Amino acid sequence: MEKSLREICQENLLTKKYLIVPRLALGHQILEEISGEQTWMNLEVVTPLSLAKKIIEFELIREGKEILEQGEFEGQIEEIIRDLQNRGELKYFSVLQDRESLGPLVSPVIRELRMSGVQPENLAPGKFVDPVKGKEIKKIYQAFNSYLEKERKADEAEVLIKATLVLEKGGVEPGLFLIPEDLEVLHLEKVFLENLGSDKTRRLKIEKLQGLERPKGFFY
Repeated sequence: MEKSLREICQENLLTKKYLIVPRLALGHQILEEISGEQTWMNLEVVTPLSLAKKIIEFELIREGKEILEQGEFEGQIEEIIRDLQNRGELKYFSVLQDRESLGPLVSPVIRELRMSGVQPENLAPGKFVDPVKGKEIKKIYQAFNSYLEKERKADEAEVLIKATLVLEKGGVEPGLFLIPEDLEVLHLEKVFLENLGSDKTRRLKIEKLQGLERPKGFFY
């Protein structure tokens, strides 16, 4: 049965609780709104990614890997496109490059592919509206994966995959995980959250908090 954030916190006052939100800034806004209530003791705001980082931070240190932040992600895609263009390996994106920066345009596509668990070898350029575009997306994706391996970087997708493997082996963080009923997530985030375990998760019904607007994909 779904309960409100207030009800769950009142029932589990001394238990460590993680409120899962799409953006940390939004979570901090919530905490400011409810900061005067004792009910909110032991409540920490996390995103699926920040929680996954918490679970595997020591594993990444052991492996000598650094997390690739979102700003770096976009910049690296831009650099890959520039490098491929200089080598004359792009046609579709070469035309666009003359008109605008392609990092912000292409990086969301690569991120969505990675967050969906789709690898370059599974991409069929012929299924794209423009097969040339599909071929070049595949080439950019392959170059990005090579960059991650060479530079020992872990992007959002890899962090979530590694954290999910830890959860599958029983390595769950102590506490309760509070998940909004309409939280919008991508495939790897969904798999990660599902592996937190039904006994450790609580689904939140929508509850309006005074003074806060309800953004798309969240709750109050």
